[in-house]
Amino acid sequence: MAGYLSNAQIANYRAPMDKLHDTFARDIVIYQTAQRIVISTNPNHNFLYATGPNQTETQETVVRGVYQARIWYPNDEGFEDLLRSGGSQNSDQVNVKRKDYAVVLVVNETVRDIVKTATRIEFDGTIFDIESDGRTHGVIGPQFYNFGLKALN
Repeated sequence: MAGYLSNAQIANYRAPMDKLHDTFARDIVIYQTAQRIVISTNPNHNFLYATGPNQTETQETVVRGVYQARIWYPNDEGFEDLLRSGGSQNSDQVNVKRKDYAVVLVVNETVRDIVKTATRIEFDGTIFDIESDGRTHGVIGPQFYNFGLKALN
């Protein structure tokens, strides 16, 4: 069944969003699960019956890469109102640092597949844990994916 928009029109609608993403994207470091490399094994060990000396040496390497993503630090107005209503009318209490603040990471489809298998993400000197699945959004169909992050350090 033919759609209302041609492929060229769809590309014209998506192009400004891609340009916006490329303009404001920053480098992030994505750490994926470690790869285990077997360095040497004992040829006299029977793995089926677990007999003989097992002298398997393994080495784990961390797989990491640098990718582009937009980062959004959402306002937590409820937290600010809570501090202001706590008795003090002074606004200096709003600058309290919290470890559990949330960050939203906006990535394109290629980086989304990498984030799904990631163990942690690092940027701005902070390591984050992935707290949500990717929520899709775009002008016409899924174009970008939002992931909620939580600071670990």
